[in-house]
Amino acid sequence: MENFGAVLKDIRISKNFRLKDLACDKISESTISRFENGITKLSIDHFYILLNRLGISFSEFEELVHCYYSKKECFFEELEHAVNSSDIILLQELIKKIELKQKQERSLCNFHIKLIAEQQINRLVNLPYNTSKCNEIIKYLLSVDTWMEYELKIFYNSVFFMNTKTISLLYRAVIKKTRHFLKTNMGTHRVIPLYLFN
Repeated sequence: MENFGAVLKDIRISKNFRLKDLACDKISESTISRFENGITKLSIDHFYILLNRLGISFSEFEELVHCYYSKKECFFEELEHAVNSSDIILLQELIKKIELKQKQERSLCNFHIKLIAEQQINRLVNLPYNTSKCNEIIKYLLSVDTWMEYELKIFYNSVFFMNTKTISLLYRAVIKKTRHFLKTNMGTHRVIPLYLFN
């Protein structure tokens, strides 16, 4: 999931940590700054060092990532409203909003929602789905080692264009990829219903 650096920055600032307070022998101020701004990535070991120095567990960090996405990212609610209303105009307006926002700040979340909205329009007007765009989402879901709420939402909202074989493959992936998410309270509420549905 993207924006881990931005979430880490929010935590650091909220705890009144300066970059030099968080830096140590293994991780420099400039490295932390580049990570916070999405310029570079950190190794898992270095990431955990930063969490420890901030006094936060990984499960707490996961919850904060969810809050970050809920507050600052995505048009999931608008997508779901338009789909539930079978409203093509709302879907088209949503796509335009996302295209405008993507010019200001690129977001993987909104990129995925745009792809889903486009395929929902195709569904409503009885046009074939764009296989290439559908595969973008499927490849993303298969590439992520650990699914959080974001990946589950993408899966829930993409099932309509998937064939039976792909759905079966991703259901198996859910069991493997949501193990860490299940350890959180939110994960229990999000994942268990999917197991029951399967």
